[in-house]
Amino acid sequence: MSPPMTKILTRRLVHSSVAKLIIPARIRHETKNDVLFIGENHVEIKEFFHDGNLENVGILADFDATILSARAYGDVKHPEPPLELSAPDPFMKLEDTGSGDVNHQVSQEVPPQILVLALDSSSLVFLFAHPDPAHALGFVYHERPLIGGESYARKVGKYMAVDPQSRVLAVAAVEGYFSIYQLKPVTHLKEELESQGNIPNQFDPVCHEKHIQVDGIILQMEFLYPPPKATNLVILILILRCKEKTLMQRYEWTRTSDLHSFRLEDTHPLDAAEELPLLLIPFQYTPGFMLIFENFITLRGNVLSGRYSPHREGQILQNEPPEELGSCQQRPRWIQWARPVRRKEWKPEGEFVYLCREDGLIVWLELEGIENIFSLPHNIGRLGINVDTAFASIDNHGLHYNLKGSLSNDDFLVAMGDMSEGGLFRISPRAAAIRQQRILNWAPITDLAVSNRSSPIDESQSPATSTPGIIKSRDQVFAGVGKGFRQGGVCEFRYGIPATSRAISLEDLGSAGITALWVFPDVKTTILVTDPERSYVFELSFDTDDSGGVSGVDLAAKYGLDVGARTVAAGRTENGHIVQITEMSIRISTAEGRAPLIREWEENMVITAASIEGLIPCILIAVRFGDQHFLQLLVVDRLSLKIEVQTPLSSEPSCILLQAVGDQLCAFVGSLDGFIRVFQTNGTQLSLSSEHRFDGEFAICDSIGLISKTADEANNLVLCGLRNGSLQILQLEHINGSAKYVFNHMETLNIGDTSVTVRPDVTSITADKSRCSRATLVCKETLCRLEYRPNQRHANSAWINSIWLINDEPGFQHGALNAVAQVDAWQLGDPASRYLFCVERHTLHITLPESFTNPRVLPRRWNIGGTPNRLIYSKKFEQLLVGYTEAVVTENFRDNDSDVLTGKRRLYPMLGVVDPHEGVINSNAIGHSGERILGMLDWFPDDGQTSRNFLVINTLRQNQRPKKDDGRIFLYRMMRDNEGKVKCEQEHIMDCPGPVLALAPYGGSSIVYCTGDLLKLHKLVMTNSPGKWEKSAECILRSRVCSMSTQEPYIYLVSQDRSLQILRVEGDKIAPFATDQEARNGLHHLLIREHSLIVVSDTLQGVTGMRHSASSRLDNSTAIIFKARLPASIARFHRGPIQPPWYARLSENPKAIIGCGLDGSFFQFEMIDDAQWELLRFIQNMAEGNQILSPFTFARRRRRRIDPSRLTNSTTQINGDVLLRLLDRGRPDPETLLQAMIDEDPVSSYGSAEFGTPAEQMERFIEVLEDALGPLDGKDPIEATVDFLRRILQSVL
Repeated sequence: MSPPMTKILTRRLVHSSVAKLIIPARIRHETKNDVLFIGENHVEIKEFFHDGNLENVGILADFDATILSARAYGDVKHPEPPLELSAPDPFMKLEDTGSGDVNHQVSQEVPPQILVLALDSSSLVFLFAHPDPAHALGFVYHERPLIGGESYARKVGKYMAVDPQSRVLAVAAVEGYFSIYQLKPVTHLKEELESQGNIPNQFDPVCHEKHIQVDGIILQMEFLYPPPKATNLVILILILRCKEKTLMQRYEWTRTSDLHSFRLEDTHPLDAAEELPLLLIPFQYTPGFMLIFENFITLRGNVLSGRYSPHREGQILQNEPPEELGSCQQRPRWIQWARPVRRKEWKPEGEFVYLCREDGLIVWLELEGIENIFSLPHNIGRLGINVDTAFASIDNHGLHYNLKGSLSNDDFLVAMGDMSEGGLFRISPRAAAIRQQRILNWAPITDLAVSNRSSPIDESQSPATSTPGIIKSRDQVFAGVGKGFRQGGVCEFRYGIPATSRAISLEDLGSAGITALWVFPDVKTTILVTDPERSYVFELSFDTDDSGGVSGVDLAAKYGLDVGARTVAAGRTENGHIVQITEMSIRISTAEGRAPLIREWEENMVITAASIEGLIPCILIAVRFGDQHFLQLLVVDRLSLKIEVQTPLSSEPSCILLQAVGDQLCAFVGSLDGFIRVFQTNGTQLSLSSEHRFDGEFAICDSIGLISKTADEANNLVLCGLRNGSLQILQLEHINGSAKYVFNHMETLNIGDTSVTVRPDVTSITADKSRCSRATLVCKETLCRLEYRPNQRHANSAWINSIWLINDEPGFQHGALNAVAQVDAWQLGDPASRYLFCVERHTLHITLPESFTNPRVLPRRWNIGGTPNRLIYSKKFEQLLVGYTEAVVTENFRDNDSDVLTGKRRLYPMLGVVDPHEGVINSNAIGHSGERILGMLDWFPDDGQTSRNFLVINTLRQNQRPKKDDGRIFLYRMMRDNEGKVKCEQEHIMDCPGPVLALAPYGGSSIVYCTGDLLKLHKLVMTNSPGKWEKSAECILRSRVCSMSTQEPYIYLVSQDRSLQILRVEGDKIAPFATDQEARNGLHHLLIREHSLIVVSDTLQGVTGMRHSASSRLDNSTAIIFKARLPASIARFHRGPIQPPWYARLSENPKAIIGCGLDGSFFQFEMIDDAQWELLRFIQNMAEGNQILSPFTFARRRRRRIDPSRLTNSTTQINGDVLLRLLDRGRPDPETLLQAMIDEDPVSSYGSAEFGTPAEQMERFIEVLEDALGPLDGKDPIEATVDFLRRILQSVL
């Protein structure tokens, strides 16, 4: 019997997609035009390329705290653009980084800019980045404490400002305090690091600091530009709210004096109309500024003169109607500003600013000369998105070409909101903004749904069981995302590596179905494809101006190809000859204009399989002669093609591979009898060296690929794609004292449920061009990458990541792939060698998978035209059902001076049916105006005699007369019409006295629902009177219900202020049974039946596990099993087999637990036992005291116990994010890092006196390890620990 799961491991799967700030800053190198997206607790780096697009670079998320504010400082010296810059390849993006790494290697060159972050842990962090040789993103940082009180208002970090000349940094609290830091020039930092031996801890950008107390609430803070003749002067402006007055304070400091002379020079009250300025924008060419208000602007010129009379412009900000009338009764506010980046040689005599409003309206402000008089503002237009404070102008220096022409005179704006997708926008002179690129944002998430393809239809009503086994299909994860009548939609969350795709139609070929293709690069790329009857050849141009298509040139005669027969195999020799093998012949092209070399076989002989080794060059074919099968090895000569070796086979081959391994030429043969055999050349013979039998049904090898973990010949791995959807990995080893090879089985992975195709990835070729280090796998619609990362200790370290084809269509997803190919390894110098060519039915996809990047979320999206409320998946119809709210404007906007808008709208509840395969959306109106869908249920009632399928919808209805809200329950019958579309027919409506807050099935044909403060249980009569309800039981509730589920005879409720309540149905009564020990503001819950656990989330970012037994406790409370604290509150839980098929090898339970936050973040939860918790907590305690793994928190956690303590429930959580850093930071050998942590002195390194020496610490660690994993039996304890961490921390997405 397995030990009880009483602890929990949490790890973040996906960071929130919301960016609070966008900061263009070259924090890697002066040639890297980086754009930083500052999230709640992470920093994402994207690079702006010369083709006018942003590409992912890396992410840093080790702060273990919330980012309050951020700025970048330094001097950017633009590199000279090349004299001639050709139009870029739209697929070519030079990714050079992956996951973040702090201080792993110090860059030899300090970049021109440094990022500063203020954290809510009262820390100020200075950092810059650099790439390392392993394509990881390294960071060098400096951390110093911030002053301030414990309350939010007095915690310094809310506001941050940097002197325009990067001499001083100011950081302020909401009220009470601000701090001033004198900064060292960036050029001096490089000299300091070099003089100190590039030691990261010696990086200190601050000279002096000073802390100042102020009286009032700080509204705005900015540095002003100094006068041209007083460049040493530093001017800081504070706008304060104090004693019902708004004040302006001016602080000054001269750089040549001590920082303690930084002092308050003047305080001046602002006018009554200037109480709450939205923005403060400093002038560039005079020490003045402008204040932005809701519908006017005030300008103040030279503040050093002491004249503060403002110049007011009231007509600049016109009363433009909002983008979405009716979203809010208040006018949208001006939220952020950006100054366009101009070359230093262009020095205008005025001020130029982009001003952005919440609803995406952009206005160009221009001030003429030093008179500060506005010219007419230019309305750039609307961006079509909601915008928060994430808005910036990107430096386009050196940008010359785009697919549609020159962009050198254009500005680029990047904007994001917290409720809609973002974008990169191109602003051309005298033109409206054009979205150049979509920036993904899937927040907020309103509901979560899964496809349930691997579960029974009525799983929601039957007890869930945990059945260990092989996963052949995975559930898709969907969510209702966004908010607003143009921003709401449905997303499918996919996780993997993106591959930019260009699609070309092959309809004109007239093929019945392409089964294979081959690629031959030349001046133009030649494509050879085949179907079961004939072959086709065409040329493909990679010219970016070409719309794409098949060339009409007949290339068969040029290369001597036989297009009237099926091509069995094709390839290209190293000297450039194209080889085509059909069922009856072999054709080899010679010099252009000469006849090809052709060798034909007799009519009663058929070539069934073939392989070409182009480096030698040799050809291996399998020939069927009656009931006999032979292997024939042919050598390609300039003038002849002769058979060198012929060997009989015992079974019909299914696939063959000819590969040079070391100094041996090996033939790998998969056969229909379930074997793979390797033959080696021995003079004039092919001698059998070894064979391996595959176990299982349909275990026939259909594809073979050879890769290598390292350049060492002993690490050759044979990948065997089997017909049953699995992949077997065999190690090819020498027999001791012999030149023969033998197979050694390493592992078996599940890829899908059909035949697996293996293609070694030529972009990972070794230096001698003999082997690849990774492979591409194809199994129907599954496309993934397998690689073995170099590791000196761990043998089985395969990594598999899904590859998803993406293009400009938000809802695009490829279907089943019939064929996949790359160029031959010796053609890597050709541009086509970087691409992966895939065929899907009659479409050729030319894709470019990212090489050096970590997998990430790649959502598909369908806009629905409203705000989604609830989302479910109908397994019976394989459709998504989304309940959303649509707004209809009934009275247009009317201009007035009031802050309240005068337009009117009506809100209608809508039911959308989304086909996730075709992306088709059909919508139907549900209910009346003012009614809102609160829940939906795909219900399968069954009374033992009759079974039905209904869609149940519960709503809230707002009534004006009387002003009392009520609700309704709709019963719809779902069916397909003559066109195959899913439609819903209304069966019954039940009126309820209050809003129907939650609804769940109970038993076979009953439902339980909450209406107002009543909980009711009704049974559906299904025989004589369909649609009639029988009342069974009811009870009164004391709190508003958020989430509900059932398991006879129990009803589980999570309410807003009473957390979990468990009720029990006893005949015609519903009685309280148990309740939570603590009062929490509940959000959602998950019932794990096999562990008798209820997992509850709350609004304070907590997750609590509780358990109840069949008999009630004396205090009627549930037993708290564990508690966890997360960076975000969990809005929805889900449990099911959402992981890819290959994940089954690392998990005994195919059902994974995930949760999503309102901010778009995803978390993974793993139930663990006490022994596993003790081992993981031991490692976590060491990691939190390690500077490499916890750089921003280790100093505060140095004095803590290493040996786990079980005194409080707060320690029942394991932070998987900290443990995951051990695998990421330690690449490619995390075992070495773990060993170093254990070997450190416990007292000096961790401040712990539990262990006197590292040997005692190691002894205790092995004891804990064996308690969790069992006896080691001679295994290395460090290797066993890292292998366990890999298994338990692997992402289920």
